[in-house]
Amino acid sequence: MSLSGNLNEFSVLETLQVVALQQKTGTLRVRSGKTEYGLHFRDGKLVGCQPENSNEPDAFLDTLLGLGQVGRDEERRIRLLAAERGVDLWRQIVESVKLEEETLEETRGLVLQGVLDRVLLWNKGRFEFESSPVPPISGPPWNVETAMLESMRRLDEAADLKSGGFPLTAVPDLVPNPPNTSFESENPVPASLERALLSRIDGKRNIGALIDTLKVAEYDVLTAIRDLRDQGTVRMESRATGSSVAQILIEQPMRLRSPALAGFLLVSCLGSLAVGFYAHKYTAETIRPEANRSAEKRLAVRNQTSILQGLEIFRQREGKYPDRLESLVDEGVWPAERAELLSDQTYELRADRTYAWNGVGSDDRISWDAIVMSSATDPESGKPGSTSRP
Repeated sequence: MSLSGNLNEFSVLETLQVVALQQKTGTLRVRSGKTEYGLHFRDGKLVGCQPENSNEPDAFLDTLLGLGQVGRDEERRIRLLAAERGVDLWRQIVESVKLEEETLEETRGLVLQGVLDRVLLWNKGRFEFESSPVPPISGPPWNVETAMLESMRRLDEAADLKSGGFPLTAVPDLVPNPPNTSFESENPVPASLERALLSRIDGKRNIGALIDTLKVAEYDVLTAIRDLRDQGTVRMESRATGSSVAQILIEQPMRLRSPALAGFLLVSCLGSLAVGFYAHKYTAETIRPEANRSAEKRLAVRNQTSILQGLEIFRQREGKYPDRLESLVDEGVWPAERAELLSDQTYELRADRTYAWNGVGSDDRISWDAIVMSSATDPESGKPGSTSRP
């Protein structure tokens, strides 16, 4: 299976769902601006995001450095050993870093969940999935649906924290004599993150700077600071930022020396409003056709994803793929009022109990290659078979 396209038409969430549903093995590359991640999957489970080259930036090493679990010299040694041995970077990290296995897996979890948090927010950029060998599993594989639900929960809570007293511009500071009281959090912060955070809070760095330094997701840093605040170890300082222009104008309203100047300002404001109105109207008329085309494209992609899911549901019920797409309606996995859409697709059930399918509506921005799947039942032995990956 080869899948590529633009993030403004086919989101990361939808792409991850397709990879998990089809139980694919390969690498999903997601790029937005100058940032790119390669998410590795084995049988539809997330196993890591190691770079192909040991010299490339790596989220795992960056976080280990940010948390103070490795130094610059050790980082260089790990990269050199990985290049000399020809092994993936994460495997070399696990073998070289002198940390307890539980701590190392805890940091790996912070990295993977943090990468998912970031890419799920991207709505501009490109993605591409390649069915190819992936690095060996350096820890337990992750269920994609569970990880995505957790990321969405984390993103919602992080947004609430930023709007409820913990903006990224806020500056935390240590309490000189914190109370010696126990505190239990609903989602305990990793001890390694708490130690690193306490060592870097100096009353000068704001929360955004701490996130950049630690190389950890916003949610993890925000919840850690909240818990430290609640247990009395950290306080959020309220600093005066000086009088704003708006406050000055309120306290000392401007007095115009000439009535003619007031009329001139009024006419200027009305003229600006008129120009803005016509500019908005012209822009809307120019952009609307492209917006309509994008909406139609997104609908076509969702329909194609639904057809793929319908084929898998049919196979699970009947033990084989249908002779024709219209059979999905007969089986009740596709609405009858949308049966006309199925007749527009290119579908062929082959003699070797596989099918070839190519979605309609593809263009240079989103393309579905022919997907060939084996039936759920081996025709010779009658035993369940496996998905073939061309």
